[in-house]
Formats: sequence, C-alpha cells, structure tokens
Amino acid sequence: MTLIERRQHLIQQINLIDDESILAMLEDELIFHLQYDNCSTDSLTPFERSELIALASDTTDKDTVTLEEYRAATQRWRTK
Repeated sequence: MTLIERRQHLIQQINLIDDESILAMLEDELIFHLQYDNCSTDSLTPFERSELIALASDTTDKDTVTLEEYRAATQRWRTK
C-alpha cells in the first residue's frame, strides 16, 4: 500500500466513525505523536539510541515475570 493509498484508507475509516469519544481519542493520539514523537531521544546518537533500545528490551537480571507466571502465582486470589 502506498503512502497516498494509506492516507485515503485512513480518511475513509475516520469518516465512518460516528462516536465522538472515539474521534476525540484519535485526535489526542495524533496530536501526541505529531508533537512529541521521539522527543526524549532526539539528542542521542544513533549508537546511544540503539543501546537504549537494547537495554529496554533485555529482561536479563530484571525482576520480571510472564503473564502466565503472574496468573499462576495469583490464581488463588482470583475468583469468578
């Protein structure tokens, strides 16, 4: 899909939305991403940015659990 086709497709989808709250959420997201996209990493060199992404993606030596581990650990407190 070309850029022009993608824009036209998005415009068609937006025109089909009748819920004002959904349009407001979409507008908020667009404003955020247009104004603040990558603002916190603008001053980083490409090497520093790749290091930051690698560190954020690496879960080694961090206190994290998978969703399945969390569910197993909290099963006795969850009721239906």
